[in-house]
Amino acid sequence: MPCPHAGPRLPGPTENIDEHARHEEELASLREALTALFAPERELLRIPPERLAQVFLSMVLSDAPSGPAESLPTEELVSLLLWGSLAPP
Repeated sequence: MPCPHAGPRLPGPTENIDEHARHEEELASLREALTALFAPERELLRIPPERLAQVFLSMVLSDAPSGPAESLPTEELVSLLLWGSLAPP
């Protein structure tokens, strides 16, 4: 029986490694899916679909300095990814 004054159970080293491996597998799966989504447009892209998928994930998964409440809406992230930050001429 656990001690009632003990703090929360912390994950052991093996659990941390398993969680990290699962996280990496999930990210790889997302990258693959995005790469497949961008691949048909390969000839129109400035960078390879694989790199574009990585950039997109970096943008979407990064935390805004001011916190998640200040995160950019998905539509704005996609617009910045596809069209850049410059206004049209």
